Amino acid sequence: MANSTRSQLRTLTNQEIKIDRLYKIWSEPEYNQAIDEALFYINSRGDGKWQMQDQTATGLTTVDQQFYDTPDDYLWLKVVEFNDRALTRVEYDDLVRQYTEFPTGTPTQYCLYKGKICLNPIPTQEGVLKMVYSKKVVNLTTDETESPFANRFDRAVALYAAFILLSQPSDSRNNQRASTKLTRFETELGVLLKMFLYSDRENMRFRSTYIPRTMRGRRYSRNFTH
Repeated sequence: MANSTRSQLRTLTNQEIKIDRLYKIWSEPEYNQAIDEALFYINSRGDGKWQMQDQTATGLTTVDQQFYDTPDDYLWLKVVEFNDRALTRVEYDDLVRQYTEFPTGTPTQYCLYKGKICLNPIPTQEGVLKMVYSKKVVNLTTDETESPFANRFDRAVALYAAFILLSQPSDSRNNQRASTKLTRFETELGVLLKMFLYSDRENMRFRSTYIPRTMRGRRYSRNFTH
């Protein structure tokens, strides 16, 4: 089943608020912004480890090419492989201190440098470069744009979006209702964290390469798909 669209999430949020004619009527842009904020907040509570965020990008390396673009939508880089062998993550500054000139051969290490993946040694043959990464959450741009989370998350999204709208500082009449929505959201999120968050054991193989993204990626370098 496809993930819910922004329009569907807006309907669910509206149902949570149960608008009273005596209270404020929120506009569609206000609903949309609250929904986006809810998605980003849920994503942050998962710390990039929600199972459905995993994506894979693969492409071919080029002889004597050291740097390769990262996917536009990556948030956390988990694993980098060359010809099905996991590479060890190192720091670019450490490589610069270690070598006056980068060696060539079969890559065994990688690092991030200015938003690109740097391979060490520099490949002397064409091979398959694979990246396993956690996909970042972005704003929903149209009513047809789907949520990055499965339908099971819809209630949590609607509850937190309702909390945002009801807790606006310009109107204190809904403070109690906002507090109730937040309490229900925390309960719902607790269930989701148990169901869809990687446990330490499940995520153990990613630990050596599980790092936060610090720069925005560019387009794929060559023949990358995901």
